[in-house]
Amino acid sequence: MQMVLLTIDAVALFFVCYYLWDVVAQGARNLKFSTLADVIDARVLAVMEQYPRTRGLAGRLEQMLRATSVRLGDKPLKLRHFVYVTIGFSGGVLTAAIAVLNNIVAGLLLAGVAGIIPYELLQFDYIRNRKRLKKQTPHFLLAVGNMFNIYGDPIMALERLVPQLNQPLKREIAWLVDNLKYGVPIRECIKTVKLRLPDPVLRDFMDDLLFYTQHGGDFQENIINLVKQAYQRDLAVVERKTATGSTVLVFLVLVGVYFVMLLALIQKQPEVMSFMVKTFLGKVLVVAMICIFITAGYFTKMMVSVKED
Repeated sequence: MQMVLLTIDAVALFFVCYYLWDVVAQGARNLKFSTLADVIDARVLAVMEQYPRTRGLAGRLEQMLRATSVRLGDKPLKLRHFVYVTIGFSGGVLTAAIAVLNNIVAGLLLAGVAGIIPYELLQFDYIRNRKRLKKQTPHFLLAVGNMFNIYGDPIMALERLVPQLNQPLKREIAWLVDNLKYGVPIRECIKTVKLRLPDPVLRDFMDDLLFYTQHGGDFQENIINLVKQAYQRDLAVVERKTATGSTVLVFLVLVGVYFVMLLALIQKQPEVMSFMVKTFLGKVLVVAMICIFITAGYFTKMMVSVKED
């Protein structure tokens, strides 16, 4: 995964430089940053789609970016934003590590780790939102059914229900209702909301909502079926939260103890830091310690990774 993300960063940077050179070569006077942004998204995705190992990553990145809690206004993040953050963070860590440790190899290793941190944070936020949506879905559907019985209109029911909802569901339902008020076609609105919702039951609800508004039918019966489906899914899911949390906690404690000891040595015995930074053997030890923590972090991730739907 680390090498894949670094490859994506390199490809994106290459296309940026290529585009800028092409603009200069053609004698262009005005640089359109919107065009440049579109080039980054389109070309990076095109490169990723060409290779089997990165094809799935491209789709997953787009899916997570649509569902993330971080938004620019009311719009989800684009792939270019992820590339900017990854390159910037990785480059900053590389510069700082070389300046502090005086060790190019250690700097490259830490920059590689920094390059995958944005992806891991994005994945954490995506999984967190999906779990929150799973908990909210049954109560939301029941509330929609009750409101529908009162108003007889699903859109009106959703509008009245928005103030009572919690995030992240509140954000998406509010966006749907607001855009319908502004005259955006319901098919387009529901298509957008479905892309932002990582929960399959909620996506089925959106399909039922679209069908009912266009063709009619027994909307209340569809809601009841979806509620049953949501509860059955919750009963079937077995999450090993205790084991997962314990494994991650042990790893974080080890990392914390290491850094506390390192800071204590720097304060009490500065010659140790001088040895690690200025001598060849010290630099080798720094690289070895970084490799050990990278390996431990990798196996910790493998242990806590649970395939979800």
